[in-house]
Amino acid sequence: MKICGREKVDFRLALRWLRRRWGVERLLCEGGGELNDALFQAGLVDEVHLTVCPKLFGGRLAPTIADGLGASTLARAARLELRSAQRQGDELFLSYRVLKKPAQIERRKLRIV
Repeated sequence: MKICGREKVDFRLALRWLRRRWGVERLLCEGGGELNDALFQAGLVDEVHLTVCPKLFGGRLAPTIADGLGASTLARAARLELRSAQRQGDELFLSYRVLKKPAQIERRKLRIV
């Protein structure tokens, strides 16, 4: 078994291993907010797909798309560009491209969805 990281998962290392060992070039992550946040923090997210449903769910303890550490300021927040929007019944399906910061562009090795 391959372990990627000592205290926590090193997602860059893990995804490099997936690419080298299994030829993975695109990966769909349907994790929870903490996994999503960890992938954003590592600069590994290229696209975000959201579904807006006609239900309200919330509260102080409600999960979000990016739980975990998150961005401490708007200046550090992930910037997204809308690529498509489709309506099916009462639901709206949105697809965004993540706009990379200059330092992330050089490091990008694997496209993550």
